[in-house]
Amino acid sequence: MSLYFNGVEIPEVDGNLIWNGVSYSQLYFNGVLYWEAGSGGGPGLPPVPNFLDASDDLSYVYVTWGYSHYNAGYALERKPDLDGNDQWGPLAQISSSSLWYEDFDTELNVPHMYRVKACWLDEPDQCSAYSEEDEGMKADPDCSECVPQTAPFELLASDALYYDRITLTWKNGDVDNNVNNINVYRDGMLMDVVPYPDNNYIDHNVSELENHDYYLAYRNYNGIGPYSNTDAGSTAGSPADPTCTSVGAPCGSWSFDGTNLTITVT
Repeated sequence: MSLYFNGVEIPEVDGNLIWNGVSYSQLYFNGVLYWEAGSGGGPGLPPVPNFLDASDDLSYVYVTWGYSHYNAGYALERKPDLDGNDQWGPLAQISSSSLWYEDFDTELNVPHMYRVKACWLDEPDQCSAYSEEDEGMKADPDCSECVPQTAPFELLASDALYYDRITLTWKNGDVDNNVNNINVYRDGMLMDVVPYPDNNYIDHNVSELENHDYYLAYRNYNGIGPYSNTDAGSTAGSPADPTCTSVGAPCGSWSFDGTNLTITVT
């Protein structure tokens, strides 16, 4: 991916950016570090989220990694570590605010390898190189029956109400076994974790005219409980630009914040 400023490409030489004949190893945008030489992403791509670490002494695998960029999410991958023929597969898409993941979905005492890459939220196919890999393993749990036994219910996802977000609401009933958080899943993959007893969530990582399926689950330090109902949500298309259709009709500018259409007549 090339980097442009006012339509002019900024060249890269020996890993650095060249601007007005000067070599730079870092690029800042509005005061925020946007790119750094040696990050593995290249100009215009997120820096690599290094320092990945996976646990091997808990009742789940706790995976952590380093910060990449405020406008980047993380794609976590996993594979069994049994022989040289095991294949990597997607595990979770994680928001930019989270630098960790709790993997409960492995067998006891079976090692797995983990790696992560950072991808732009608005261009999810533009990603950094992968982090280093690390092996993790689920150990014998202290209390295998202590996972939550209930689930959130009456989950509702907004349907074509907004062009730039999908809102979720649900109800929390009687809970047991020390529920700590609520997993939010989209299209079969963990998308985010919110604290219990939150009962709403806004998915901003969407574009116009998208459709997604959502469901939830309670979680604690021993595992996750049963899933809630699944509900489909969607985004609307943005409104058409108002135009003058007859002689003498008022004209002006307009703006749309996802809820309100504001027209300024000139």
